[in-house]
Amino acid sequence: MSEIKKKRCRSLTPLAATVALALAMASADINAVPLSIERSNLSADEWLTRDSGIEIQLNRLPNAEDGRLRFFAGKRDITTLFQSIAPGHYRYQGKRVRLPSGEQNLTIYRVHPDRGWLEIGSLPLRVLSSGGFEEAEFQPRVDIGSQSQLDEKVEGDAFPSGDGDDAGLNTSAGFTGRHVRNGWTLDSSASFVGASRREEALRFGEQGVDAPKFDLSDYRVSLNDDSLALSLGHVSFGNNRLLVSDVANRGFTLNKAFGNRFDLSLSSQNGSSVTGYNNLLGHGERKHNIAGVSLGTELIGQRPGALRVELSYLRASILPESDFDSGEVVDAEESHGFGLRIIGSTPSGRLRGELLAASSSYTNPEDPLLAQGEALVAVKRERSKARAAELAYDLLRDAQLTRDRSLSLTLSARHERIDPLYKSVGAFPTPDLISNHLDLDLLFGELALQLKYQRGEDNLDDIDTILKTRTVNRLASLSLPLNTTFGTEASAILPTLSYNYARVHQYGVNRPPEFTDASHIPDQISRSHNLDLNWGFTRWGLAYAFAIADQDNRQAGRDQADSRTTQHSLNLTLTPFEALDLNLGLGRTEQENKEIGKINRADSQSFGFAWRITDRLGLNSNMSRTRESDSLGLASGDNHNLALQLNWRYYLPFGGGRKLPGELFLRYAMDDSEREEREFDLASDAATTTVVGGINLSLL
Repeated sequence: MSEIKKKRCRSLTPLAATVALALAMASADINAVPLSIERSNLSADEWLTRDSGIEIQLNRLPNAEDGRLRFFAGKRDITTLFQSIAPGHYRYQGKRVRLPSGEQNLTIYRVHPDRGWLEIGSLPLRVLSSGGFEEAEFQPRVDIGSQSQLDEKVEGDAFPSGDGDDAGLNTSAGFTGRHVRNGWTLDSSASFVGASRREEALRFGEQGVDAPKFDLSDYRVSLNDDSLALSLGHVSFGNNRLLVSDVANRGFTLNKAFGNRFDLSLSSQNGSSVTGYNNLLGHGERKHNIAGVSLGTELIGQRPGALRVELSYLRASILPESDFDSGEVVDAEESHGFGLRIIGSTPSGRLRGELLAASSSYTNPEDPLLAQGEALVAVKRERSKARAAELAYDLLRDAQLTRDRSLSLTLSARHERIDPLYKSVGAFPTPDLISNHLDLDLLFGELALQLKYQRGEDNLDDIDTILKTRTVNRLASLSLPLNTTFGTEASAILPTLSYNYARVHQYGVNRPPEFTDASHIPDQISRSHNLDLNWGFTRWGLAYAFAIADQDNRQAGRDQADSRTTQHSLNLTLTPFEALDLNLGLGRTEQENKEIGKINRADSQSFGFAWRITDRLGLNSNMSRTRESDSLGLASGDNHNLALQLNWRYYLPFGGGRKLPGELFLRYAMDDSEREEREFDLASDAATTTVVGGINLSLL
């Protein structure tokens, strides 16, 4: 080697060492930087189509120390679908394999042989469905069933059922759906019913032999966003219980919010309930329609519900409708009116109230179907008013009296006055009535106490020829779980106690001229006490109920026409092992007629069990006996009932690895009754036994 070359090598050695050291330090710095996602084309505010591509750039190139990368869409491993197109740059070609629709996360892991799975980062992955929806759900269902009376035996005075052995097929089907896109949501649902026997068809009562065997029961389609909602099908409308309250028939509703201060609701519905495919929109007859509009405003926009005012208008016209084989007399009705509703509360919610007012014009228009060619006296159109008010105040709210118990006390009052002859087609308040209510609700720990006082009277115009009746109610109810109230081991065997008391005094205030005798003026006090004790444990439960109802007649000449009813019942439930449930019941009822000195008694016993023999096979049974008698020996009766049913669940193989669930059942029933009326020398003895078999299957 020449001297020049030696000098050149000696001069390069320090430089090479420096470069090598720098590269080593750079490599060490790179390895010290943890892997992370630097950028991507995914955004939490944007939706991708199923064939969109995904690009992800990491902050550096992974190396052997990082391990292998794994990509997951939700719980689905899509690692093999990502390609490396540059150092640390990965691409998913959606057109080759489509993305899973819905909202989920795209998560990247690095898997090291020694350190296991470590998450690098996660990105929101929002993919439209194949129809272009952000959310798409559609759940159909089809259930079919058939049952047949295999045998029937009647004895004595019993009559055959007439069902025969014809196997009837019944079907119920329907679907629910939900589709979301660009802030709009479309909800849909429908129900269908079918029957092989015409008399079991949905509209048999309306159309008789012309009723279709497979029919539409109900449907509803709703489209809404943050401020607008439109619904078709079986809809509900109305918040004013005096004018229009939750009227639910086939039709449409439209609700529109204008900011956070104003909202408008519109509705137009059929005048009565509609089923079937005819009149899908509920507007088949103009004079058989209920239409309403409501305008609401929040007077304090910063606090919704602080003070809200609603104005309502109702226009309704109903034509007479009756079943094809019914003998009832029906009449046409018309009403239109206005309503006001004001609700409000203080910021804390301790004081809250509601004010209602309505004015309604009502009449029965001329109905040729009812007149049948006769000259009828026309009903005069009448405009009447109604009002109601309710106020509630929390005297105490969660006041901590002990370490683990607080006290709440609420006082509420309600007033309602409905003018005589007031009526609205869209609501059902009782006309010609004024009532006042005062309630006190107490909650202390798990103890709940309610006290109520109610006073009302009718004949508000004080018409001399109409009886004016006043009613005063006093009610009390108590619920107390004794097993947890005292918090001791000994108290665990104590029951939950429930008690209800009611006292109702109804009496006439005036004496119309037609009431010639003082005994015609009612004056009656009814009292009732109901006590329930319930013990509940893992393997057994016990319930005892006692009730007594006393009727005290105080009207002149009828003060001895009193009665009293006393009831006792005891029910024991046992689960000796997980697959078997047993229940035993005992009861006695005594009805005393004090006027004639007679007591009617009824003693009952019952026994039942549910035995889950296997996961698919089950046996259920209920047996009961009731014996009746009276203290004067005038009548007696004895009735036995037995029901036994064997069930077997099965699963039919279906495509895609699915299994369709179904059930086979065999039911035996026996009813044997004897009755003797010695006072009238009458006796009857009837027994019926039936055997019924059936099958059910869910197709979807």
